[in-house]
Amino acid sequence: MQKSRYPTANQKRRFLWELPHLTKRLKTIFIQVSDKS
Repeated sequence: MQKSRYPTANQKRRFLWELPHLTKRLKTIFIQVSDKS
């Protein structure tokens, strides 16, 4: 199996699909950290 340096269209689609979920999780973590200080 050849390893491509560039992400495939499927990986890009998955990344874009998971991006909102990841940013939401990062926001909640950031809020929790800022609340503690």
